[in-house]
Amino acid sequence: MPRVERHGPTLRISRQARRRRSPGLGGISDGRAAGIAAYCETDVVNTYLLFTRFQVLRGHLTQEAGRAELEVIREALRGRIGQPSEPLNGEHWGRFLEAWQPDH
Repeated sequence: MPRVERHGPTLRISRQARRRRSPGLGGISDGRAAGIAAYCETDVVNTYLLFTRFQVLRGHLTQEAGRAELEVIREALRGRIGQPSEPLNGEHWGRFLEAWQPDH
């Protein structure tokens, strides 16, 4: 069984799972820089989404304000994905939005 680290009251991430998800520096020398960039871009947005949720849990944002902020991010991504003048033109953003499950 993989060792589980505790990060705050609600998030558990195994070291083994983090290593599998992380593309690592070796990927750059293997010619996978675009994939690593896509991973990093979506990881930044995931981190912000987690931070927003944390702010709700701390009481710094109301549930309504937290949902509204998530919707602002979702709509901003939807509106810019695939636009030639936008940096969000990678297909990974479409997959990111497809996988994003709204809070219930």
